[in-house]
Amino acid sequence: MPRRHLDVLEGFSGRFIADLDRLQRTRNHLWPGSTALTLEAWTRYEDCPARRF
Repeated sequence: MPRRHLDVLEGFSGRFIADLDRLQRTRNHLWPGSTALTLEAWTRYEDCPARRF
């Protein structure tokens, strides 16, 4: 996984991160770092003030 996304995965166990890494390497629709990018995008979406009513 790229180092710049490790802060998004902070707090998850090493086993969970290893499982994510294995899934990203074995699935054709995923790539290394795709899960971290998705979590990062979700975090930005959740923090967006325009999203709130």
